[in-house]
Amino acid sequence: MISLSQFTVGQHVTKCYEDHVLNNYFEQSYPGFQEAREALFLKALDYASHHAEDHRAKQQSPDTIYRFPVVVHIVYNEAAENLDEQLIQDQINVLTRDFRRQNADTSDLRSIFLPVAADAGIEFFLADIDPDGNPTNGITRTNTSTTSFGSITSLDLVKDSTTGGKNAWPTDEYLNIWVCDLSIPLLGDAALGFAYPPIEAPNWPSELQNTQEQYEGIVVHYKVFGPNNPLATGLLSIADQGRTPVHEMGHYLGLRHIWGDAGNPLLGGVDCDPNLDDGFDDTPNAGNNSQATGCDKTKNSCGGGDPNDLPDMIENYMDYSTETCQVTFTAQQAGLMRAMVVLGRTGMADVYVNDVRIVDGKFRENGPSTNLHALEAGKSVIYPNPSAEEITITWPSNIEGRDISIYSVAGIHVASSIPQREVTTIDISSLLPGHYMVQIEFTNGIKEFIPLIKQ
Repeated sequence: MISLSQFTVGQHVTKCYEDHVLNNYFEQSYPGFQEAREALFLKALDYASHHAEDHRAKQQSPDTIYRFPVVVHIVYNEAAENLDEQLIQDQINVLTRDFRRQNADTSDLRSIFLPVAADAGIEFFLADIDPDGNPTNGITRTNTSTTSFGSITSLDLVKDSTTGGKNAWPTDEYLNIWVCDLSIPLLGDAALGFAYPPIEAPNWPSELQNTQEQYEGIVVHYKVFGPNNPLATGLLSIADQGRTPVHEMGHYLGLRHIWGDAGNPLLGGVDCDPNLDDGFDDTPNAGNNSQATGCDKTKNSCGGGDPNDLPDMIENYMDYSTETCQVTFTAQQAGLMRAMVVLGRTGMADVYVNDVRIVDGKFRENGPSTNLHALEAGKSVIYPNPSAEEITITWPSNIEGRDISIYSVAGIHVASSIPQREVTTIDISSLLPGHYMVQIEFTNGIKEFIPLIKQ
């Protein structure tokens, strides 16, 4: 939680406004918000634990990759806030690089944490079709008379065209990022970004149903958007690598700060209550964030002198350490985010298994490179879909099926069936709830891939 009393002379930056926004704004305005958030977090943890193959702690690529179409809304009052297109593209590249563990500075991760470092298998690309079906570069630009959106009571105004901001593109199809001035009166560049986590369905409390689209997404201060942003100077040099959006994207996909928002490093406070932890076993318990200590690899806020206790993971993207220190997500963090793609951000991302896209959607012809020649869409039909008990598969009578196989989104084979002419019924009641791929192989050598949702 951030309050004015936490800022001291020479320290006027909090890297993330998320806890302050959720606790001091949303929960007070909409009681039950945090309860709904917790419900989905626990459900996603359970889902991730049952799909451990989706987030093995390994450095090689997961079999299944989720790719999010992004729209960046530049809302500017002065010319300096109207960021260059190349800087925006560079930031999207950083998001993909860091989520895929392709950053060159992975070598800076201490060896004690290598066993839990993970490629999250999540990528991002600027959308190239807008909501009306027209070509786009995935960037909107809005000139506003509003000089700052940093006040706690005005944070969401940047998401509304009637209050000087820009309306979201459909939030069930696009990942919206707003870039604007988040400076705070008297404190200057105090807030660098915030994001709302996914919460239990229905996606927002009833009081927020009509405003869902204007809230979902992330907001980033214009001075720290993009790697080596020339505006990230002085105090903002702690956030000059484009990793504020990486941190906020973690929140957007359900992650919490690794210290569980306990303690207060600026006032010397430490709180090692395990109930205030981030919920993951592979991030060591921490009693506060690392903003005040920067890249201090001796920091062990909850060690208590125990030589066997792991130090704080200052290399984690969900800490507040200097961005040159931040190089990794853990396997459990990756698993939680991947679970949230399925449970909390359902249907937004393109899904690829071994480079073959298995989810048909708006960006099919326009996303990253694919092996679309492997798909023969339109031949087969699965119903009901979603289903809890059984599915029926049909295809044209002029072709003959050879084999039907069902795979998890990790590419793990979970079920098979011998085709019965052009209509086949398969019992799926034993499968765990989640997303699957049904592969139908025909005698002419064609393989068709159809997404299946098991309820």
